[in-house]
Amino acid sequence: PAAQLSPSYEGGTEYVYTIPITGGETDGTYTVTINGLEDQVGNTATGLAGASFDIDASIPVISNLAADAPRYSAQTGFNLLTLTFDVSEDVTVDGAVQVMVGGAGMECGGYSGTSPNLTCTQTIDGTETEGDNTIVVDIVDGGGNSAKEITSVEFDFTAPSPISGFASPNPARHGVEVYYQVSLDESL
Repeated sequence: PAAQLSPSYEGGTEYVYTIPITGGETDGTYTVTINGLEDQVGNTATGLAGASFDIDASIPVISNLAADAPRYSAQTGFNLLTLTFDVSEDVTVDGAVQVMVGGAGMECGGYSGTSPNLTCTQTIDGTETEGDNTIVVDIVDGGGNSAKEITSVEFDFTAPSPISGFASPNPARHGVEVYYQVSLDESL
């Protein structure tokens, strides 16, 4: 990629040039070539190679964020929270991935080139806060650009409890079928 640098400071034999990064630049490695240097007595230098630098102006995107179930408990078979999501670039190489559920860090595997790009897990043991728990996914790419997505799941550590119940007919006589209806404090 090519970019035009603008001088922002000149003094003695030191020269500083800047390029503002606004997000419209093409990501990649830029090589500086210095042209048109002329000293005070007319000696001209062109095509001098300078250092190269990288531009990463693309903000990463998190998509397809999903937990494998809406509710979890500490009971075997219901205690492994698995979260999957896609990212627009591999942030695991030079960046960072942090996934928290209810304030506790989740374990995330390596980047996959196919969807889902990242999978994170947490074993629920019953010490977590019961009720709705927020999951926060924070990613930072190698250029320092960041993104955040939020979802939530429910932790339920309380067994269902009957609120009321009744039998019908009551009393029951020979030859009839008795129905018993119970109301619980949560859906089964």
